[in-house]
Amino acid sequence: MELAVAAAVPPLVLWAAGRSRRRVAEQWAKLGDFQALNDHQAVVARFSKEKETVLLIGSSGFVGVRIQQLHFETYQAPFNLVCVDLGAPKEMREDVVYFTGDVREPKHLKEIYTVMSSYGFPIKGTMHLASIIPFLGIPDSLITRVNVKALEDSVKMAKDQGVSSFVYTSSATCVLDGADDAPVDLDEGSPYPEKNMDTYTSSKVAAERMVCGAHEAKDEAERGEGTSFYTAVLRPSGIIGPGDKVLYDKLKLGEDNVWIQGKPNGESLLDFIGVDAVALGHLKAMSQLLQPNGRLKRPNATIINLSAGKGIEYKKLIGWEVETDGKNYWGHAPARPVPFGVVKCLAYINESWCSFFGKALLSPFLAQVNLNYTQRSYVFSNKRARELLQWEPEDDDIKDTVRKYLRRDPSSKRTN
Repeated sequence: MELAVAAAVPPLVLWAAGRSRRRVAEQWAKLGDFQALNDHQAVVARFSKEKETVLLIGSSGFVGVRIQQLHFETYQAPFNLVCVDLGAPKEMREDVVYFTGDVREPKHLKEIYTVMSSYGFPIKGTMHLASIIPFLGIPDSLITRVNVKALEDSVKMAKDQGVSSFVYTSSATCVLDGADDAPVDLDEGSPYPEKNMDTYTSSKVAAERMVCGAHEAKDEAERGEGTSFYTAVLRPSGIIGPGDKVLYDKLKLGEDNVWIQGKPNGESLLDFIGVDAVALGHLKAMSQLLQPNGRLKRPNATIINLSAGKGIEYKKLIGWEVETDGKNYWGHAPARPVPFGVVKCLAYINESWCSFFGKALLSPFLAQVNLNYTQRSYVFSNKRARELLQWEPEDDDIKDTVRKYLRRDPSSKRTN
């Protein structure tokens, strides 16, 4: 009896693992639905004929949400705004047109362009934020499908529909060398590495090349053959702020309150920027593309880092220092050190489990490539953003930016 049970365990485990992987794959393969969400007629009645209309693809992510808020609260609504994402937003503004749709289905985007033209507000600018970020359980094929192929379809659709201005959200990490973790200070002219950090960063390289290749700046003699198609690629460094599930949303609650004690002893310099600055950079870039003599209307596509331009020690960002009342700047007990070897071992177990069952055993963000980001120093120049966008980080110290976010965050207990 015991031998029979022992012999049956491996096949059962293999069957369970295969079943789990198939269910996960089916979940990710399922396309989202297309739907018009709010009262479009009531919204477009508020639109201005004096302003261009812009489509925001990927509007429900934490950067997309902040773009909508700052568009009205800080930047005085420079254009009419249309939003689409896979899921419905938690809140819908009465002055924004909302859709749900899947970027993997070109017909969804085409329907949005067609509908807005029928309302008398054809879309002239597109901000493409939609992207799959890397975490365990996401198939590499899906990352490539969304981050490259769907973007290619989005660019083609925008050009076919008469869009003149296209802003793409990339990542500054696409120029980090996956084979060399020496400290780096990089600008937009830095070459792509021969080996990227992971599938996500390699997908961003492919996407950047495609967007830059689609750029067309036509002179007056060429206008009869179609309109110009101006593009800008924005490269945020590490983004932190409300809605950021990797750092902010956990650390504000005192969760994952540890720092990984590796060879640099937590002193690696990381370039992090607040979500408000990233959102404002998108608004400024689109405005410059839409203006008749905008600074981004150049012969070639413009790549722009949205970064701090300086580093903060990794353990300081996590909050290892005591500030007041025995607490760190997040308002909790100082972060505790955890040996790198322990975390690396857990990451290996987590990744092995995921490769077998299709989903993480522990946190989906506990992966060896993510550990690498905490153990290397990287800084990205923001000189170009300052010059072309008249943009700058919110504060000189990213900790001051986080403190500001915590004070206005109702789910945070910090008040000072």
